[in-house]
Amino acid sequence: MANEKGTSGKTPEEILGKLHGPQARFHRTARSKKYVQGHRYERWSLEGQEGQNTYLIQDKDEYWYELLNPSADSDYDFWEFEQEDELV
Repeated sequence: MANEKGTSGKTPEEILGKLHGPQARFHRTARSKKYVQGHRYERWSLEGQEGQNTYLIQDKDEYWYELLNPSADSDYDFWEFEQEDELV
């Protein structure tokens, strides 16, 4: 199913740490330009594994979730990203 929620946390870093370990380093490569239906999206890459992205969604309650099986044909304007490259 598209846009299923997976691992959750209070911050993107918390989720990425749960998925890849506390020593992993990440680049936030994109962030949605606006909140879409109350959600904000971010795309992250594990350092050294660029191109294998993790997509995160922030709900209205400001809690973050891993977005499983992201779908470009969802109801969201999913691919409207600001390009960014922030190492965390």
